Amino acid sequence: MNCEGCEYEVLETLVKTNMIFRFRKIQKGTHSSIKGLQHPFSRYCRIQEIMSWTHRRTYHDKLIWESWKR
Repeated sequence: MNCEGCEYEVLETLVKTNMIFRFRKIQKGTHSSIKGLQHPFSRYCRIQEIMSWTHRRTYHDKLIWESWKR
């Protein structure tokens, strides 16, 4: 997933609706400097915490690319 900042909204929605369990693998790009993106670092940390409840990180280039596997 690489949607120039909408990753936050997509992942937050997947968590809120419990649809995160439907995905065996998640690969995402992370953007922190897009104009208008609110609280990117706190949102990033919260998403990391929540994703670790259901998936384990298999690749990590902090704030650039990550892969997670359930």
